[in-house]
Amino acid sequence: MGYEITSESITTESGALRVVADYQAIPGDAATIVRQSNLRHNGQPNCQGRPAEYVVQRFVIDIEMEVVDGRLRVYMLGKPRGKYEEFERVK
Repeated sequence: MGYEITSESITTESGALRVVADYQAIPGDAATIVRQSNLRHNGQPNCQGRPAEYVVQRFVIDIEMEVVDGRLRVYMLGKPRGKYEEFERVK
């Protein structure tokens, strides 16, 4: 799984699936809330073989993100639950 965040959109990749969304960054108390909208996909399955439409219908719209020690932490279920994915910048 990977993310690419630009000033215009956020792209999520999983297997052959690529989902592009518009987003709004909302400062929160402990992390930034990233609210996604206008989701578009390439019609390919994700890394588990699930169809793109199935994945997009269950997509988490509001996610919390923060940078810790130079790594991006993504809290899909909210920071209070404490579970996150961590990503490093690849150049």
